Amino acid sequence: MSKVTEDQVKKIAKLARISLANDNLLDLSENISNIVTWVESLNEIDTDNVEPMMAIENDLAMRADDIADDNISDDILANAPLSKLNFFAVPKFVE
Repeated sequence: MSKVTEDQVKKIAKLARISLANDNLLDLSENISNIVTWVESLNEIDTDNVEPMMAIENDLAMRADDIADDNISDDILANAPLSKLNFFAVPKFVE
C-alpha cells in the first residue's frame, strides 16, 4: 500500500468522530503508514505447512440452573440519581 496521506487521516478521524489538530496530521499519517507496512509484511510469512490452532474446549462446564429471587432492585436504585416506578429515570433525549 502506498503512504497514508493527510487527507486519508482526516477522513479516518471524521469517520471515528475524532477531532485532530492540523499539526498532528503529518505524524499520524507516518505512524499509520508504518503500521500498515508492518501488517502487510505479515502476508509474506509462509504458513502453508502450519496447522490451524484451536483453543476452544470441547467440553463446556455446566452449572446448576438455580432460580433465586434476590430482589435487590431497591439496593440498585439507591445509587440512581432519579428513579420512577422501580426503573432508572433519565431525561428525554428523543423527540
